[in-house]
Amino acid sequence: MMDRWKQYFADLMKSDNNIDNQVQEVHTIEKDTEIDPPTYKEASDIISKLRRNKAPGTDNIPAELVKHGGYMLTQNV
Repeated sequence: MMDRWKQYFADLMKSDNNIDNQVQEVHTIEKDTEIDPPTYKEASDIISKLRRNKAPGTDNIPAELVKHGGYMLTQNV
């Protein structure tokens, strides 16, 4: 049973490396294209759709904090 767990985690680690490589490829492609910054309306629409009482993402910023950022937050996007 221990050998099976060892194999499972070894396979899991191998797949994580592939994901990291794919993410790096996407980032290099995105650097070549120019994207216009979002408008005030786009930013405020997205912020208004955020759900409350959900776990924060990888940036550890909860949706409630973003929603209460108001005008200053959407202008600085």
